[in-house]
Amino acid sequence: MSDIEVELPDGSRRSLPEGASALDLASAIGKRLAKDALAAQVNGQLTDLTAPFARRRERRHRHPGERARSRGHSSLERARARPGRHSTLARAHYAIGPAITDGFYYDFELPGGAHFSDDDLVRIDAEMRAIIAEDQPFTRSEYSIDEGLALFEDQPFKQAIINAVAHAPSDEDLAEVDSTSSVSTYSNSPAFTDLCRGPHVPSTATPRTLQADPRRRRVLARG
Repeated sequence: MSDIEVELPDGSRRSLPEGASALDLASAIGKRLAKDALAAQVNGQLTDLTAPFARRRERRHRHPGERARSRGHSSLERARARPGRHSTLARAHYAIGPAITDGFYYDFELPGGAHFSDDDLVRIDAEMRAIIAEDQPFTRSEYSIDEGLALFEDQPFKQAIINAVAHAPSDEDLAEVDSTSSVSTYSNSPAFTDLCRGPHVPSTATPRTLQADPRRRRVLARG
């Protein structure tokens, strides 16, 4: 099996075995880099650390501004990971959840037009901390458009995004799904899968700081 040649930002090159990932590369460079890395940029595209390199010369960059984006995507999954433990979230419709400058937000449509209460936020915050402590790995999967629609048959906002991406995507839609022929999802437990383009940090334990913000509890879903 032939090696893959990887070109680093300083122009140096490394040879890695077929199927190697950015995490393998970081580990080969140093333990500290492997521990601190959150995501990779390959040929200008952000990817998960565990995604295998494709068979072509790859250039791996580290961009400090992109660290917040991968942390934000991953924090969203922790906030939504086990809705079954919270009756309000279990019956909610999920919309979009972009990372923003000072954190992230996620839009929900609750049953009967309800809003999150302060007590809800306390319970959600406690659940997120439990998920962080469990150090659950993030798993990426890819599906066709039809498979994605079937997977999210009970989530109308997700279906609207997938249908829009397949026909006439807006920039907002492409922020959630970066392909017009397939969709990607992330899961960190069997109980929850969400539509997301990624990338994500390797597990729910990174980073460990996270808090539900009561100032944003009344944000509405997609206008």
